[in-house]
Amino acid sequence: MIDVVEVPGHSPGSLLFSFDDGMVFTGDYLIPRTAVILRYPGGSEEAYERVTLPKLKAIPNGRLILPGHGAPYRFDGRAMDWNQRR
Repeated sequence: MIDVVEVPGHSPGSLLFSFDDGMVFTGDYLIPRTAVILRYPGGSEEAYERVTLPKLKAIPNGRLILPGHGAPYRFDGRAMDWNQRR
């Protein structure tokens, strides 16, 4: 099964795809050593903090993260340190 989750903040229509086998496609969120960018047209710091950030924090450790840029990696709490907004 695939869960499709709306994750606003970076840009309108941003989605996260979570698969039963533990893979999570995160698009422009959780990119290693890269802060999330909210300044693009349609981006929203308020929506990111209210809606998306809690969803990202709820991803269980050990999930395979497939970001929109860069190599896949196993999620752990340190990944949230990279995801601070700019």
